[in-house]
Amino acid sequence: MLGVPVVITAPSPEAATNDADQTREVSIDDLIVGRPLVFPVNDTRGRLLLAAGQELTGSAKRRLKSMGVHRVCAHAADSLVRNLDGVELRSTSSLASEDSISARLDQVVEQGLFQVQNSGPAVRERVRKHGATAFDRERQHDVSELRNETQAELACLVKEALQGRNDTGGAVAQMAAQFLAQSTEDTDCVLSVVLEAAKKPDLADHSLKMAVLAMAIGIEMGLDEDNSRRLCVTGLVCDWGMYKLPDELLDADRVLSIGEHLQIQKHSQYTAEILERTTGLPSQTAVIAYQVHERPNGRGYPKQRTSDRINICSRILAVADTYTALTTPRAWRPALTPYAAMETILRMARTRDVDPEATRALLKVLSLFPIGSLVALNDGSIAQVIRRNGERYDRPIVEIVQNSEGRPVPMESREVVDLSTSELQVTQAIAHPGSLQQTWGEPFVNIERDLR
Repeated sequence: MLGVPVVITAPSPEAATNDADQTREVSIDDLIVGRPLVFPVNDTRGRLLLAAGQELTGSAKRRLKSMGVHRVCAHAADSLVRNLDGVELRSTSSLASEDSISARLDQVVEQGLFQVQNSGPAVRERVRKHGATAFDRERQHDVSELRNETQAELACLVKEALQGRNDTGGAVAQMAAQFLAQSTEDTDCVLSVVLEAAKKPDLADHSLKMAVLAMAIGIEMGLDEDNSRRLCVTGLVCDWGMYKLPDELLDADRVLSIGEHLQIQKHSQYTAEILERTTGLPSQTAVIAYQVHERPNGRGYPKQRTSDRINICSRILAVADTYTALTTPRAWRPALTPYAAMETILRMARTRDVDPEATRALLKVLSLFPIGSLVALNDGSIAQVIRRNGERYDRPIVEIVQNSEGRPVPMESREVVDLSTSELQVTQAIAHPGSLQQTWGEPFVNIERDLR
């Protein structure tokens, strides 16, 4: 029992007769803070935690959680939800429940009303090609500023949406339009800046990386401007439901249990609920977000649908989400190097845990040694991948950062090499100095709850 003063008052005889029938295992969050307990509260093994008559405080609840107590046995009289039985509430018929929203989105899927069709020319036709040239430093700076501003604004918009503001969609659409404009000028430069490892990765950082990478994949697959922008918008918002989950799940410094992972899966419905009431978003945003975690082989969630019942934009976002997750460190595992992440995704495509078509496009967008990777070359020099090289996945365009004698090359005199036309070739991918990147992806293949 917690070390706080306890005043014991016996429950009434009438209440006592119902004790056995009304005691249930519930989440500790279902107990009412600031109200004296009518009945004692035990842990799931029957050990007394809180005595009848004790007022449950927020600090006491947090202390129990810190001790690993998340489920307790409590009487209905002390349950937050059950205490509302019989209370007359104002009608909420105008507010759709998560279940009704899910049912409506499921109906859209079942009726096949989620197909993606271009209404204009493919964006790919107007993307500028830069060949074996270095990035424009001014553009790099502009994209870096845009990235930082977007992450900060996105974090604010999520909080406002959760507090009931429903007009945030226009601001998100504007973010997507800005990144689309930059990407058509130099996709490689945008990806290099956005996919750079964050000092303190968070959900806003993850969402932006996933959104911009998914948009690049969609452009490579021939989507038009509307669909490309829709992809980016959905990537920016498809994890908003995660903010409704308990902090102990989001901040866990361990691999989640299967039960906890099931709780995480609920964020798809939470996101759909938020997006359904948000104005200014492109059409189909909610249904695309709802399906991001489905898998072509039917092992995903929330409905275990297979490829023909998963929106292609959702499948693209799933590939971008997986790559972003694998290359981001978690408390229980290091990040993979970009090459190891790509290697892992290629194996996942073979088992249809991710979409093969979107994976092929990912290869074209990032190359086998993705943009930003450090690679060792066969002359002993070290280079950084700065541009993809079309179908030549294993021969990207690189910039020499250390010569064959091991001396650093100054930024202003670095040589840019197209490996498809050079005798130089990659001998291995290497981790960034000072990082804890994992260079081999095998331990993480097909272990979904470890990827998140």
